[in-house]
Amino acid sequence: MKKACTLAKAILALMFLLFGIQEPSYGEARDCSHYIFYRCDGIGAHAFYRPHIMVLESGMEAVYYRRVDQYPYGRGFKNTVHSILNADKVIHEYGGYGKFFKDQFLPQKTGAFAPNWGWHLLGGGFRARLLEEYYSHNGIENARLWSWLTLYLGHFGNEAAQAEKADHGTVDAIADLMFFDWAGKVLFSYDGFANFFSQTLHLKEWTYQMSYDPRNNRLVNNGQQYWLRVPLTDHFSVSMLTGNMHNSVSFTVNNDYQQQWTLGVGLKPEAITWKKKEAKSNATSYSIMMAYSERDNPIVTAFYQDNTNLVTSAGGELDEFDDISKSRKFIVNIYPKWISLNEKKLGMTFGYLYGGYFLGFTTGDAPFGLVAHTGAEDRFMDDF
Repeated sequence: MKKACTLAKAILALMFLLFGIQEPSYGEARDCSHYIFYRCDGIGAHAFYRPHIMVLESGMEAVYYRRVDQYPYGRGFKNTVHSILNADKVIHEYGGYGKFFKDQFLPQKTGAFAPNWGWHLLGGGFRARLLEEYYSHNGIENARLWSWLTLYLGHFGNEAAQAEKADHGTVDAIADLMFFDWAGKVLFSYDGFANFFSQTLHLKEWTYQMSYDPRNNRLVNNGQQYWLRVPLTDHFSVSMLTGNMHNSVSFTVNNDYQQQWTLGVGLKPEAITWKKKEAKSNATSYSIMMAYSERDNPIVTAFYQDNTNLVTSAGGELDEFDDISKSRKFIVNIYPKWISLNEKKLGMTFGYLYGGYFLGFTTGDAPFGLVAHTGAEDRFMDDF
């Protein structure tokens, strides 16, 4: 009973930190330029540098456009807990530790290498340092601890959402939760490591603006993204945007005022299925991205993705990739800067997604924005 009360108090304390911190209005002069990653001007993606948003974006990105009241959360939670508590058994059933380390840590056809090292280790560590600076800026003691706890809520939610079909365990959750998600946080706790990614690689959070469609009971435009840029000259850079929503290699041009214009193309894994305790992509789609940013902070992003002619991998199967998912997508995000309501800066998102048009508005003060979407069909028709 005491343990249950202690756990309940910890959860309540964390929820207070996620949703209860009141910051000064964006209009007030505040200096947070001494932080490595955190910025508090409320402009562009900086408006969404909030714990509650990062938890939901991370934990719910795999629920993308699924009905939130019909998603098998309990099944995914059970499968993830089973994997962690029985890690040795799950790894042996997968093929042993040699196969586990080879597939999860080294470049292989499974494709786990890229998201494990990129999204979980680097992306998770970067966001942990950003949130640590956020908590410090708001006067919260033990900022690093709260940052880790906050992000692990998102990490676990992400793994649970992805494990909906992993009834016999998932080695992905074991590798991510027990190594990559914490190792990245340790690395970014060192100033030298964090400064290299901040100053040399210009690492930034470019997560899109998650919105809720109350009519269809779906989340739209959710998924974490981060940005890297390597300058080649004073006005020309090679850049990359990567995450759940979009992956592209880009070229960026900037003027003397650090206004930036980017054009990128890329491939995105599609038709994810579970085989032998591991999530695998059976196809890829082409996409193109355009963006206007200021000092690596996105102001407008637009991407087009064509799923009508998927590139199937060797042995790929598209049985569960329905016609709605094969449609074209066009999404525009206008981040908070130009649109204001009662002195609050708003973001705007609109486009064409899964056979319907959508329009929504967001603010960094809310866990998600509100959006109207004409589409109503689910991506997958599985009956859980």
